[in-house]
Amino acid sequence: MKTLGFIGMGNMAGAIAAGILQKGLMKKEEVFAYAPHYEKLVANAEKIGFVPCKDLKELTAKVDTLVMACKPYQIEGVLSEIKEELRGKALISIAAGWNYDKYEKYLDKSTRLQFIMPNTPAMVGEGVLLFEEKNSLLPEEREEITIQGLTHLNETVCFHSFPLQDAVYMLLRHTYPASQLGFGKPKFNTPFLDFGTYMHVFDVHFHRFQSLNRD
Repeated sequence: MKTLGFIGMGNMAGAIAAGILQKGLMKKEEVFAYAPHYEKLVANAEKIGFVPCKDLKELTAKVDTLVMACKPYQIEGVLSEIKEELRGKALISIAAGWNYDKYEKYLDKSTRLQFIMPNTPAMVGEGVLLFEEKNSLLPEEREEITIQGLTHLNETVCFHSFPLQDAVYMLLRHTYPASQLGFGKPKFNTPFLDFGTYMHVFDVHFHRFQSLNRD
């Protein structure tokens, strides 16, 4: 991974970009981003340190690896615009609900994909990453991106069809000490769910435990 480009620059993308640059994993001139509101993108670029791009095609022309960090409902439109430009590149998606099987319907087979779910403490090296086991990265890309790159920003948790309760509990344990979980491991009667549903349920329970922690 010589150059990295972010499609979208919200809180999550900003946390990852800031972590990468602050830890010296990449240089400013190697990290790029595109977002629809260019003035806001420029302001974030000045604060974080990446290079802003005015459109998607400019971004894809400058990088070999991209991070899909826009809103999930925007992804189909993005892919329809740059499907050809993504040929032969690596794509890391951090958009909830868009796992490998869903992307496969839209991408050319030469586009290599890894679905990851991070959280914002990546900015200070204390985040959690969930990696979908199914991916099409080359072995050297997977090592570089996951082991040598993003894992410097996070404690890494591999994800692949975990029961919902185990996945939720894993993330809660990385957020709070066991003593603060109150009644211990959450109990659900839910079987295996898709990743998007899992993340929605996790979000609900995450905020529930935040409330318990403040009381």
